[in-house]
Amino acid sequence: MSQLIEPDRIHASFFKQLWDALKKATLKQLPAELTSKTPSPTPGARTGAQQSQPTLRTGFLKLVPYGLIVTFLISFWWDFPSQYLEVFHLSIPLHGLLRTLAVSGLIGFGTNWIAVTMLFRPIHKRPLLGQGLIPSQKSKLASRLAHTIANDLISVSLIQEKIKETKIIEVYTGKTLSVVEGVTQDPAFRSELKALLTEYLSALFLDDQRRSHVAKVIMDSLQESLKDKKLEHLALQTYLFVRGKEAHEIIETAITRIP
Repeated sequence: MSQLIEPDRIHASFFKQLWDALKKATLKQLPAELTSKTPSPTPGARTGAQQSQPTLRTGFLKLVPYGLIVTFLISFWWDFPSQYLEVFHLSIPLHGLLRTLAVSGLIGFGTNWIAVTMLFRPIHKRPLLGQGLIPSQKSKLASRLAHTIANDLISVSLIQEKIKETKIIEVYTGKTLSVVEGVTQDPAFRSELKALLTEYLSALFLDDQRRSHVAKVIMDSLQESLKDKKLEHLALQTYLFVRGKEAHEIIETAITRIP
Protein backbone atom coordinates (compact mmCIF):
# COMPACT_ATOMS: atom_id res chain seq x y z
CA MET A 1 0.00 0.00 0.00
CA SER A 2 2.89 2.39 0.77
CA GLN A 3 4.19 1.98 -2.80
CA LEU A 4 0.83 3.20 -4.11
CA ILE A 5 0.47 6.15 -1.75
CA GLU A 6 4.00 7.51 -2.14
CA PRO A 7 3.75 8.39 -5.87
CA ASP A 8 0.45 10.18 -5.24
CA ARG A 9 2.09 12.20 -2.47
CA ILE A 10 5.02 13.06 -4.74
CA HIS A 11 2.69 14.17 -7.55
CA ALA A 12 0.48 16.22 -5.22
CA SER A 13 3.45 18.00 -3.66
CA PHE A 14 5.01 18.75 -7.05
CA PHE A 15 1.86 20.16 -8.62
CA LYS A 16 1.08 22.25 -5.54
CA GLN A 17 4.56 23.81 -5.58
CA LEU A 18 4.33 24.27 -9.36
CA TRP A 19 0.98 26.04 -8.99
CA ASP A 20 2.34 28.34 -6.28
CA ALA A 21 5.38 29.21 -8.40
CA LEU A 22 3.24 29.83 -11.47
CA LYS A 23 0.82 32.01 -9.52
CA LYS A 24 3.64 34.07 -8.03
CA ALA A 25 5.28 34.57 -11.42
CA THR A 26 1.94 35.47 -13.05
CA LEU A 27 1.14 38.08 -10.40
CA LYS A 28 4.49 39.73 -11.11
CA GLN A 29 3.56 40.09 -14.79
CA LEU A 30 0.00 41.39 -14.29
CA PRO A 31 -0.68 45.13 -14.60
CA ALA A 32 -0.55 47.10 -11.36
CA GLU A 33 -4.27 47.94 -11.44
CA LEU A 34 -5.14 44.22 -11.39
CA THR A 35 -2.83 43.32 -8.50
CA SER A 36 -3.73 46.33 -6.34
CA LYS A 37 -5.55 45.34 -3.14
CA THR A 38 -7.49 48.62 -3.03
CA PRO A 39 -11.05 47.72 -4.05
CA SER A 40 -12.26 49.70 -7.02
CA PRO A 41 -15.74 51.24 -6.77
CA THR A 42 -18.38 48.92 -8.15
CA PRO A 43 -20.41 50.48 -10.97
CA GLY A 44 -23.77 51.52 -9.58
CA ALA A 45 -22.64 51.11 -5.96
CA ARG A 46 -24.21 53.60 -3.58
CA THR A 47 -22.28 55.86 -1.28
CA GLY A 48 -23.12 56.31 2.40
CA ALA A 49 -25.27 59.38 1.70
CA GLN A 50 -27.14 57.58 -1.07
CA GLN A 51 -27.74 54.56 1.15
CA SER A 52 -29.17 56.73 3.92
CA GLN A 53 -31.81 58.31 1.65
CA PRO A 54 -34.03 55.18 1.35
CA THR A 55 -33.82 54.76 5.13
CA LEU A 56 -35.05 58.32 5.68
CA ARG A 57 -37.89 57.83 3.22
CA THR A 58 -38.90 54.56 4.83
CA GLY A 59 -38.85 56.17 8.26
CA PHE A 60 -41.04 59.02 7.02
CA LEU A 61 -43.56 56.59 5.53
CA LYS A 62 -43.78 54.74 8.84
CA LEU A 63 -44.77 57.99 10.55
CA VAL A 64 -47.58 58.78 8.06
CA PRO A 65 -50.29 56.54 9.59
CA TYR A 66 -49.56 57.82 13.09
CA GLY A 67 -49.79 61.38 11.84
CA LEU A 68 -53.12 60.63 10.16
CA ILE A 69 -54.50 59.05 13.37
CA VAL A 70 -53.44 62.09 15.42
CA THR A 71 -55.04 64.38 12.83
CA PHE A 72 -58.26 62.34 12.98
CA LEU A 73 -58.40 62.63 16.80
CA ILE A 74 -57.67 66.36 16.70
CA SER A 75 -60.61 66.85 14.29
CA PHE A 76 -63.04 66.01 17.15
CA TRP A 77 -61.88 69.08 19.08
CA TRP A 78 -61.01 71.45 16.27
CA ASP A 79 -61.74 71.18 12.56
CA PHE A 80 -61.82 74.70 11.04
CA PRO A 81 -65.07 75.71 12.74
CA SER A 82 -67.00 78.53 11.01
CA GLN A 83 -64.15 79.10 8.53
CA TYR A 84 -64.53 79.50 4.80
CA LEU A 85 -62.20 79.68 1.79
CA GLU A 86 -62.99 82.34 -0.78
CA VAL A 87 -62.11 81.23 -4.34
CA PHE A 88 -63.40 83.20 -7.37
CA HIS A 89 -66.25 84.69 -5.37
CA LEU A 90 -67.14 81.23 -4.09
CA SER A 91 -67.32 80.57 -0.38
CA ILE A 92 -66.12 77.05 0.45
CA PRO A 93 -66.66 75.85 4.06
CA LEU A 94 -63.57 74.30 5.66
CA HIS A 95 -65.36 72.62 8.54
CA GLY A 96 -64.61 68.86 8.51
CA LEU A 97 -61.51 69.22 6.28
CA LEU A 98 -59.11 67.65 8.82
CA ARG A 99 -61.35 64.64 9.38
CA THR A 100 -61.88 64.15 5.64
CA LEU A 101 -58.13 64.31 4.95
CA ALA A 102 -57.33 61.97 7.85
CA VAL A 103 -59.96 59.38 6.91
CA SER A 104 -59.04 59.49 3.19
CA GLY A 105 -55.35 59.16 4.03
CA LEU A 106 -55.93 56.24 6.40
CA ILE A 107 -58.07 54.42 3.84
CA GLY A 108 -55.53 54.99 1.05
CA PHE A 109 -52.57 54.03 3.22
CA GLY A 110 -54.35 50.95 4.57
CA THR A 111 -55.45 49.64 1.19
CA ASN A 112 -51.99 50.18 -0.27
CA TRP A 113 -50.38 48.44 2.70
CA ILE A 114 -52.73 45.46 2.36
CA ALA A 115 -52.14 45.27 -1.41
CA VAL A 116 -48.34 45.38 -1.12
CA THR A 117 -48.36 42.91 1.79
CA MET A 118 -50.52 40.46 -0.16
CA LEU A 119 -47.98 40.57 -2.99
CA PHE A 120 -45.16 39.22 -0.80
CA ARG A 121 -46.80 37.71 2.31
CA PRO A 122 -47.15 35.03 3.48
CA ILE A 123 -43.94 33.69 2.03
CA HIS A 124 -44.93 30.07 2.69
CA LYS A 125 -48.31 28.62 1.87
CA ARG A 126 -50.75 28.51 4.81
CA PRO A 127 -54.15 26.78 5.12
CA LEU A 128 -56.13 29.97 5.86
CA LEU A 129 -54.13 32.91 4.50
CA GLY A 130 -52.81 31.11 1.45
CA GLN A 131 -49.61 32.50 -0.01
CA GLY A 132 -48.41 35.82 -1.38
CA LEU A 133 -48.89 36.40 -5.10
CA ILE A 134 -45.18 36.66 -5.94
CA PRO A 135 -44.02 33.70 -3.76
CA SER A 136 -46.79 31.50 -5.19
CA GLN A 137 -45.88 32.41 -8.77
CA LYS A 138 -42.10 32.63 -8.35
CA SER A 139 -41.38 29.75 -10.75
CA LYS A 140 -43.44 31.31 -13.54
CA LEU A 141 -42.06 34.78 -12.82
CA ALA A 142 -38.48 33.49 -12.86
CA SER A 143 -39.07 31.62 -16.13
CA ARG A 144 -40.68 34.63 -17.83
CA LEU A 145 -38.03 36.99 -16.49
CA ALA A 146 -35.23 34.72 -17.73
CA HIS A 147 -36.95 34.42 -21.12
CA THR A 148 -37.35 38.19 -21.38
CA ILE A 149 -33.74 38.87 -20.43
CA ALA A 150 -32.35 36.16 -22.73
CA ASN A 151 -34.41 37.16 -25.76
CA ASP A 152 -35.02 40.89 -25.42
CA LEU A 153 -32.44 42.44 -23.10
CA ILE A 154 -29.30 40.30 -23.39
CA SER A 155 -29.64 38.15 -26.49
CA VAL A 156 -26.84 36.10 -28.05
CA SER A 157 -26.67 38.44 -31.04
CA LEU A 158 -26.34 41.46 -28.74
CA ILE A 159 -23.50 39.83 -26.80
CA GLN A 160 -21.70 38.94 -30.03
CA GLU A 161 -22.19 42.48 -31.31
CA LYS A 162 -20.78 44.02 -28.13
CA ILE A 163 -17.79 41.63 -28.20
CA LYS A 164 -17.02 42.74 -31.76
CA GLU A 165 -17.48 46.43 -30.92
CA THR A 166 -15.23 46.38 -27.86
CA LYS A 167 -12.71 43.95 -29.44
CA ILE A 168 -12.40 42.42 -26.00
CA ILE A 169 -11.13 39.09 -27.34
CA GLU A 170 -8.26 40.70 -29.23
CA VAL A 171 -7.38 42.95 -26.28
CA TYR A 172 -7.31 40.21 -23.67
CA THR A 173 -5.66 37.71 -26.02
CA GLY A 174 -2.79 40.15 -26.43
CA LYS A 175 -2.60 40.77 -22.70
CA THR A 176 -2.69 37.04 -21.95
CA LEU A 177 0.07 36.28 -24.43
CA SER A 178 2.13 39.12 -22.96
CA VAL A 179 1.71 37.71 -19.44
CA VAL A 180 2.54 34.15 -20.59
CA GLU A 181 5.65 35.38 -22.41
CA GLY A 182 6.72 37.36 -19.36
CA VAL A 183 6.27 34.32 -17.11
CA THR A 184 8.23 31.98 -19.40
CA GLN A 185 11.04 34.53 -19.74
CA ASP A 186 11.23 35.29 -16.02
CA PRO A 187 14.65 34.07 -14.78
CA ALA A 188 13.39 33.53 -11.23
CA PHE A 189 10.50 31.36 -12.45
CA ARG A 190 12.73 29.36 -14.80
CA SER A 191 15.20 28.72 -11.99
CA GLU A 192 12.43 27.70 -9.57
CA LEU A 193 10.83 25.46 -12.21
CA LYS A 194 14.15 23.74 -12.88
CA ALA A 195 14.65 23.13 -9.16
CA LEU A 196 11.10 21.74 -8.81
CA LEU A 197 11.55 19.39 -11.77
CA THR A 198 14.91 18.22 -10.46
CA GLU A 199 13.44 17.50 -7.04
CA TYR A 200 10.37 15.83 -8.56
CA LEU A 201 12.31 13.50 -10.85
CA SER A 202 14.81 12.64 -8.12
CA ALA A 203 12.00 11.70 -5.74
CA LEU A 204 10.14 9.83 -8.46
CA PHE A 205 13.08 7.63 -9.48
CA LEU A 206 14.21 6.76 -5.95
CA ASP A 207 12.05 3.64 -6.14
CA ASP A 208 13.98 0.74 -7.73
CA GLN A 209 10.87 -0.89 -9.15
CA ARG A 210 9.73 2.31 -10.87
CA ARG A 211 13.23 2.97 -12.23
CA SER A 212 13.44 -0.59 -13.57
CA HIS A 213 10.03 -0.23 -15.23
CA VAL A 214 11.08 3.00 -16.99
CA ALA A 215 14.29 1.33 -18.19
CA LYS A 216 12.26 -1.57 -19.62
CA VAL A 217 9.93 0.85 -21.41
CA ILE A 218 12.94 2.64 -22.94
CA MET A 219 14.46 -0.64 -24.15
CA ASP A 220 11.12 -1.79 -25.63
CA SER A 221 10.70 1.57 -27.38
CA LEU A 222 14.24 1.32 -28.77
CA GLN A 223 13.53 -2.13 -30.18
CA GLU A 224 10.23 -0.96 -31.66
CA SER A 225 11.89 2.00 -33.38
CA LEU A 226 14.44 -0.35 -35.05
CA LYS A 227 11.89 -2.93 -36.11
CA ASP A 228 11.99 -1.87 -39.78
CA LYS A 229 15.78 -1.68 -39.84
CA LYS A 230 16.78 -5.32 -39.91
CA LEU A 231 20.54 -4.90 -39.53
CA GLU A 232 20.33 -2.46 -36.62
CA HIS A 233 17.56 -4.51 -35.03
CA LEU A 234 19.62 -7.68 -35.29
CA ALA A 235 22.66 -5.94 -33.78
CA LEU A 236 20.55 -4.65 -30.88
CA GLN A 237 19.00 -8.07 -30.25
CA THR A 238 22.46 -9.65 -30.27
CA TYR A 239 23.80 -7.06 -27.84
CA LEU A 240 20.83 -7.47 -25.50
CA PHE A 241 21.18 -11.23 -25.62
CA VAL A 242 24.83 -11.07 -24.66
CA ARG A 243 24.82 -8.07 -22.30
CA GLY A 244 21.13 -7.40 -21.67
CA LYS A 245 21.49 -7.07 -17.91
CA GLU A 246 24.37 -4.63 -18.26
CA ALA A 247 22.37 -2.54 -20.76
CA HIS A 248 19.46 -2.44 -18.35
CA GLU A 249 21.74 -1.22 -15.54
CA ILE A 250 23.27 1.44 -17.82
CA ILE A 251 19.79 2.79 -18.62
CA GLU A 252 18.83 2.81 -14.94
CA THR A 253 22.02 4.66 -14.07
CA ALA A 254 21.28 7.22 -16.81
CA ILE A 255 17.77 7.68 -15.44
CA THR A 256 19.11 8.57 -11.99
CA ARG A 257 21.32 11.23 -13.61
CA ILE A 258 18.49 12.85 -15.61
CA PRO A 259 18.04 15.85 -13.26
